[in-house]
Order: sequence, then structure tokens, then C-alpha cells
Amino acid sequence: FHGFAREAGRDPAGIGVEATVHAHGDDPERWADDARTWERRMPLSLPMQVTGNLAALADGRILLSYGNRCWNNFGVDVRLSEDQGTTWSPPIRIADCPRADCGYPSSVQLSDGRAVTAYYTQVSEDFHYEMRVATWRPGDYTASGRPRS
Repeated sequence: FHGFAREAGRDPAGIGVEATVHAHGDDPERWADDARTWERRMPLSLPMQVTGNLAALADGRILLSYGNRCWNNFGVDVRLSEDQGTTWSPPIRIADCPRADCGYPSSVQLSDGRAVTAYYTQVSEDFHYEMRVATWRPGDYTASGRPRS
């Protein structure tokens, strides 16, 4: 999705988190009453870090994946929340991209705990594109975004 589209996730306690995606980053919103009232939270990404996707993980965490189109930092980043979107880990890079025209990630978790994040990227100046997939383990990262030792 893009523009002002929204994508929602819900945890077992009934707290919902939604990412509002626009040209300047991802702003999550929360609800706790079947979406009757909303609370705007802090921005989760910077300008040019866009096209977010939310996924509920088996361990109860929420995964946000988004494209990073910042100059000389092109790729796909993720952030994790262990408290239904109240706080988030720092960005974790899961894929580098050769050009700024990249992103629109979508993530799912497999039964073995790995996450699969699909995204697209421009690979050449003459507008050739590829769909790519990053396979990684959310369980390898702590709430601080650091790898577990």
C-alpha cells in the first residue's frame, strides 16, 4: 500500500496497532476499543522511509517492515515492538538495495519462527526491477534491536 493507506494488526489482549503510511514516514496509531477511538503515537521512521507493513509475530511482538530510500542507505529495515506498539526497537537492516526505488515490503512469519519479507528494488539505470526475498529470524533480536548473544 502507499499514499495514506493503513494496515492494522491486533494482539491477543485486543490492543490494535495501525500504521498510517505517507510520503514522510510511518506514524503508528493505537486503539483498544474495537477501533472506536484512536491515539496517535510517535513517528517510527524518517522522511524517505516509507511503505510500511505490520505483522503480528508468534511470540506476541509486532513487526514493522518498511523501505528505506534515504540517500546512500537504500534497503529494507524492520522495527519490533514487545508492548503492542508503545515502544519500538531501533531500525534493523534486513536487506540492502542498489538504488532508492525500493521497498513496499510485506512480511510473514513461518512456523519455524523465521520471517520472510518480500520487496522490490530497481537494479539498473534502465529501469530493470526485481522482486527479492529476505529470510531472517526475528527471535535473533532483542527489544533494543541488538542481536541476541
